Amino acid sequence: MSPRLRAQARLAVIFVLLVCVPIVIGVAFLARSAEANQETTLDQRLLLDVQVARRQLMSIADGAAQRAAAVARRADVQVALLHRDAAAIARIESGDPALELKPGPARADPLRERGLLRSSVLVDRGRVIGRVSVFVSFETLLSRLGSPPAVTRRSGLLISRDQVVVAAPSALRGLRLPDATAATLETDQGRVRVVTRPVETSTGSRLRLGAYAAADAAASGTPSRRFLIAAVVLLVSAAAAMLALSRPILHSISQLANAAEQADTDVLTGLATRRSFRKQVDLELRRSARTGAALAVILADLDYFKAVNDRFGHGAGDAVLVNFARSIQHALRDGDVAARYGGEEFSILLPAADLSDAARVAERIRAEFARTPIRTRNGSTVYATSSFGVAAFGPDGRTIDDVLHAADNALYAAKAAGRDCVVQASEHARAEPQVDVRERLDSI
Repeated sequence: MSPRLRAQARLAVIFVLLVCVPIVIGVAFLARSAEANQETTLDQRLLLDVQVARRQLMSIADGAAQRAAAVARRADVQVALLHRDAAAIARIESGDPALELKPGPARADPLRERGLLRSSVLVDRGRVIGRVSVFVSFETLLSRLGSPPAVTRRSGLLISRDQVVVAAPSALRGLRLPDATAATLETDQGRVRVVTRPVETSTGSRLRLGAYAAADAAASGTPSRRFLIAAVVLLVSAAAAMLALSRPILHSISQLANAAEQADTDVLTGLATRRSFRKQVDLELRRSARTGAALAVILADLDYFKAVNDRFGHGAGDAVLVNFARSIQHALRDGDVAARYGGEEFSILLPAADLSDAARVAERIRAEFARTPIRTRNGSTVYATSSFGVAAFGPDGRTIDDVLHAADNALYAAKAAGRDCVVQASEHARAEPQVDVRERLDSI
């Protein structure tokens, strides 16, 4: 062998030992880590689907409550309940199977065998004379919630009552869920991973909303065989190309760095992405645990954003999102982190801030955004509003999931309270709407 060939062989061996072997070892380690964490990753994706679906369910329930209130204002309904006219009540109910009229002060159970009720109370001089309820079946709820972002083709939403699945595909319907919020179920079609969260009702949390996916959904993206094949190809290519591969490698590293930077920033608003936000939360949590400093989270949602898109177009919707991001940036300090969490949802992390500090920041953002006009391309002026839920680490939970859940519930309460407001996690409470019909009854 010529000296030149021996030198090239030595360079190839050195390149393989110094570059490829550590890469192969790292790839193998990442493969094992990915397989070990696939269940946790799948649970987090399903939890996000559940949180989005809970907000949609809230909107459906609000619509049923508004409909019940509208029916309660009808003169024939008020007279029938006031006089306990069974024939008139039956006639009104027969015209709409979703309606239920109950005379007297008896409370209505909002959770039924095949659905839930939203009610409006009729009072006369402080005395309850009846209740108007609108029934929504579990199947209707599930169909109106739609499908979450698909983890796999075998994924979707389900509803359980008293830990029994009552609305879902036939393979899951009737299965009993364990007490845990995340579990793996055995079905005729294989193992399914399920994550559930309670839906608040005045009778307790007997109703749960969940998302499911095939238990091996996360594994399909990181199989060990692909990692091994990639490692072998890398070794062969490195031995053949030797140092000539250094430039493509450096170029690839530069591209990966640029892609990672773009993945951490939302292109439209310039705020952080959900991925970057979670990394910052983990960092601040460790710092807070070490120093004892306060830490708070704000969740925000634009009110009636779909209506803006439908009426003025998606260009106006984008302008509203950019304007809201600008209002957030005006209210934050150095070190605070704001992210576009998805769609019209935003999250804010406030280090060294307690619940009241976070509530004041949220109120500043809400007020500035509400009074700032957005100009559309056709010359129209749009004013939009926003709702906020605020929670703090410590009082509202010790983990990021617990605090986000508390903030999400507070945001849920802000929407239920009429929107365009700030609700703290520790102070919200839900109540049934009441319609005072004294003056209307006196005139009949």
